[in-house]
Amino acid sequence: MNKKKIGIVLGILLVCLLILFLNPKEKPKEENILYSKQFENVIYRFKQEDYALGQNWIISIEKSTDFGKTFTKMNEEGLTVSQKPLFSILDPTLIFAIKSENLQKYNDYLGIYVSHDEGKTFQNAKILYDKDSIEILTIEKPPYKQNQDLLLLCSIYTLNDQRDGYQTKELFFQSTDQGLTWTLKEEKKSQ
Repeated sequence: MNKKKIGIVLGILLVCLLILFLNPKEKPKEENILYSKQFENVIYRFKQEDYALGQNWIISIEKSTDFGKTFTKMNEEGLTVSQKPLFSILDPTLIFAIKSENLQKYNDYLGIYVSHDEGKTFQNAKILYDKDSIEILTIEKPPYKQNQDLLLLCSIYTLNDQRDGYQTKELFFQSTDQGLTWTLKEEKKSQ
């Protein structure tokens, strides 16, 4: 073979290797990790498994007991969330996955999933809030603990008190049943 043919063959091989190793459709595994939390040597993480209808993701939760060397999938059935989910892992018995930062009234503000068994199963939490003029609750901060209270910070965009403009109000919801039901604790104007 002459040098020109060898150069062409090497060029083709180089292009093939670049396509194989730099394929933009293939993400490195770690890019699929959406959120993680460590408790001593145990790590829990939410991972994107696949795409779902309507620009949604199917996610799972995994657990490692060896500082992240190996992971075990905890939930058999994946959860469907938007591409802007929120997460909170307060402890192994209080894990939250929120489908979207905006929860819709027509869907009874469903979309907060809670697990009490390390993510093996999830239940849909219920926000008890019914104001005729409010169609969307925006989750500003996923469930968190303050002192002994389990809280969820949301906001709404609504008419101001003078009814001549709009304002954002913060809504603090509290749960007394480990995140299954949320009731309004406090409402205040955003600064």
